[in-house]
Amino acid sequence: MEAVARKHEPKLVYEEFAEVVSAGEVLTLKTNTGKVVARRAASCLLVPEVGDRVLCVIETRGDAFVLAVLERADGAQRATVELPEKTLLRAAERLTIAANQGVDVVGGGEVRISSARVEVTAMHTRLAGRVLDVVGEVVGADLGRVKLVAKTVDGMLERLSQRVKRSFKVVEETDQVKARHLDYAAETVAHFRGEHTVVTAKDLVKVNGEQIHVG
Repeated sequence: MEAVARKHEPKLVYEEFAEVVSAGEVLTLKTNTGKVVARRAASCLLVPEVGDRVLCVIETRGDAFVLAVLERADGAQRATVELPEKTLLRAAERLTIAANQGVDVVGGGEVRISSARVEVTAMHTRLAGRVLDVVGEVVGADLGRVKLVAKTVDGMLERLSQRVKRSFKVVEETDQVKARHLDYAAETVAHFRGEHTVVTAKDLVKVNGEQIHVG
């Protein structure tokens, strides 16, 4: 009976302030009673660093856990909040992440944004990637100026419609158009000029006008 009583004897648990002297998966703490080896509690999201003052709970002849980081070490430049492998942040209405200088989102695999509406507002926006895929039913753009520099542009369209006030194009080498029907219409003057101009037809060449000048 005495052996059974000793086996179920409850262990004492107490809290104490401590200083982190060694950081990692296992922490070494300096307390008023000596050094203690502890682990970070699941509720302590801020990762303790060397020199931090922490609150720990110690079980006599048992485990020790760091509950919270009370003060950062002098000269600490960065705070790390570490979450479990799968984490969900849920807000009933709205979640805001704000920083005075910048926000970095880094993912080793995929970074996904799923929403009914996505809005990006910035003075300067830049997208960089080896492959960029855009899929949608309707794309609308209201731009003041567009500048495009590309080595190759390939497009497959069922219909292309453009309406411009002035159009200028400079082709250094070859400009080739292949079409079943080709129709050019000018309200005033249609001017074709070249060092050599060749018009070739298989069956018929027709020139019609009130006046025709050749030479």
